[in-house]
Amino acid sequence: MVMEMVVMVVLVVIVVGMVMKVMVVLVIVEVMVVVMELVVMGMVELNVVVVGIRW
Repeated sequence: MVMEMVVMVVLVVIVVGMVMKVMVVLVIVEVMVVVMELVVMGMVELNVVVVGIRW
């Protein structure tokens, strides 16, 4: 009975760990996407400003 409890706890810990890793990866990907979008937007805005100054 004790062994079964230990096995269950270990399985739960492993599953939770895997889920946490996946969540962390997803969060990192989301942050990277947002940063990329911000950089692209900034570049476009800078280009628009530069073109406006040139005109």
